[in-house]
Amino acid sequence: MPPTVAEALTGEPDEIITAMADALDDDGTPTPALTWQTLWPAHREQAKRRIAEALEHLALHGTEGAGAVTLNQVVCRLGRVKEVGDLEVRSIMQEIVNRPALTAASAAALTGQPKTDFNEHVAWGGLASAQQAAIVRRVHHAVRLLHDDDTEVSFKAVTRTAGRRDYDKRVTDLYTRRIIEHLSNAGKVRTATAEKVCGTPEGELTRWGPRIAWGWIDPRWRDLARRRIQHAVKTMLAEGLDPTYRSVAARIINHPPTGLPQAQNNA
Repeated sequence: MPPTVAEALTGEPDEIITAMADALDDDGTPTPALTWQTLWPAHREQAKRRIAEALEHLALHGTEGAGAVTLNQVVCRLGRVKEVGDLEVRSIMQEIVNRPALTAASAAALTGQPKTDFNEHVAWGGLASAQQAAIVRRVHHAVRLLHDDDTEVSFKAVTRTAGRRDYDKRVTDLYTRRIIEHLSNAGKVRTATAEKVCGTPEGELTRWGPRIAWGWIDPRWRDLARRRIQHAVKTMLAEGLDPTYRSVAARIINHPPTGLPQAQNNA
């Protein structure tokens, strides 16, 4: 398991888990051999208690989506994050903050600013607060892109991903696709909300009842919804916001996108 997952399960700080992984590496294994079996017995018992507490909480308060509680949900609960990948964001950010300095190229990639804005080497403390905030956001999105590509997360990989010319487009496409997948897998969505997201004439969907499966909606309206969602995602990312289905739907309802076509009544 990744060290970040071991930290979440056991509740131990990064230094302890890293030392354990390093010790396993010294035995000649090619990669960190952190598994449930190689955790120290006291840590396994500690993890069992924490997992039981997380399962109890998730059973009482419910989980997002249907079905049984998953390991990822338990890890997210214990790590106090939305997604398991966010644990790796935390780890990468710790590495960035603790580095003596970033090169100008790395600082440019991580902030999204031109390389000429930086000295040859710049420490975390030498960055403006807005630049630090930009790094946190771009690392967050870059880690999710790497997960989407099934690529190992590392400082080098994150920096390379954040520095790509098509970074903004890839991030927009990623969140748009995730929201569409959420709608497709959510069972039924509120028709009143779906009308606003799709931009359909008032009453076109609500006349079918309070909820409707996303797949039952006219494909042309779903295509319009995708374009409206993509527009909202792009705007929210530019504002430094994290686009989720709920936040994007609220943005579309409260600030309908302009310049995009509306769905027409088939009557």
